[in-house]
Amino acid sequence: MRYKSQIALNDAPTLRPTYRKASCRDGFVVALVIFAVVALLLPPTASAGSVQAKRQLNRPWHGYGFLPGYEPPELIEWERGRTRRPTYWYGGPGFYRGRWNGGGFGPCWTPSPIGPHWNCG
Repeated sequence: MRYKSQIALNDAPTLRPTYRKASCRDGFVVALVIFAVVALLLPPTASAGSVQAKRQLNRPWHGYGFLPGYEPPELIEWERGRTRRPTYWYGGPGFYRGRWNGGGFGPCWTPSPIGPHWNCG
């Protein structure tokens, strides 16, 4: 008879595989692993290709766009050449020494390079 402290080699406990039912979670884990492996094996061409496709085109500058009341200098020059302004035989309205003269100095004043000149009497 053997005592409990004496264990024979044949009496050693053996590890037997325990089988359990496959659950829905196991299928999800398998699908997740397969997806991760496939994602790592695919070349990353889609993300690198889109960066190169977003290249900006070099377009010439077309001005500031619509600005109310703005007239370009070329248009002003063309309109001044096309329209007839009234001519005054004694000079027209304008500024003289920083003040508006309202229509010239009259028939007795003649403009000169050094300023208006009196020529009546």
